[in-house]
Amino acid sequence: MARRQFVPHALLALTVGCSALVVTSISMPSWVVSNVAESIELGVLRTCRQGPGQRPWCGWSSSVHGVWHFVIGLSVCGVLVQFATAVLLTKAIQTNPRARRHHELYSQAKWVSLGAFMIFCLGMVLFPVGFSLAEIGGTPYRLPPHMNVGLSYQLYFVAVLISLLSQILCGRYTLRFH
Repeated sequence: MARRQFVPHALLALTVGCSALVVTSISMPSWVVSNVAESIELGVLRTCRQGPGQRPWCGWSSSVHGVWHFVIGLSVCGVLVQFATAVLLTKAIQTNPRARRHHELYSQAKWVSLGAFMIFCLGMVLFPVGFSLAEIGGTPYRLPPHMNVGLSYQLYFVAVLISLLSQILCGRYTLRFH
């Protein structure tokens, strides 16, 4: 009985955690960082710069690649879909485990969660197209040697992995209903 109560709450925690990581990664300016004397951190919303001996400056990104706008839109859509998954999971937790509605809610949450996973994967795959920005100096899907992928992109990747784990757990949990 304890396992039946643990898995739905774990699914809900994973769903909320995934959304929190996506929102955090979008708001941070370290999607692409430089490793030369002039420190540059480019994000999809904010940019930070610091020259040698200068104070750091952070502001809204002015020259964002069009694909990055699409990645922001995908991320917002993915978070909204994850929110819908959380609502479905919350309703399922509150219903009687023996009721048919309980099983239907978990099945719906599984498919909605799969949609969020696919949206986040698409955003993660499309982001590197923006490496062709003049500030970066690369080509799509190829960073120049003086630039690296930053912490924000890594957090986004972890969010995708958490979304995948949530999808696997939800699918595994709903198998016992059939």
